[in-house]
Amino acid sequence: MMKNRYNSVEEELIEEIEDDSLSVEDIVIGNISAQQIKDLINELPEARRQALKLKIVYDLSYRQIADILGITEVTVRKRISDACKILKNYIEENES
Repeated sequence: MMKNRYNSVEEELIEEIEDDSLSVEDIVIGNISAQQIKDLINELPEARRQALKLKIVYDLSYRQIADILGITEVTVRKRISDACKILKNYIEENES
């Protein structure tokens, strides 16, 4: 159910973006480049980076990630949450 709602919001955002001259990166991260975000992700501690990439790149469930990494779902959620906090803090500190 959440996935359908997310897809709907995503589609609306894409339609709005297509109507403007701003790129997705401009809207989401302002003056921070996609390369800077990639670099920051690559600098994350290994455990957080693995969990985040499995979730974002491969769109795996927390259970699937937990099984792959041999950890609990709670630990997966914590690692992803920590990684997102690091990214969020970086973006907030580097906004113009």
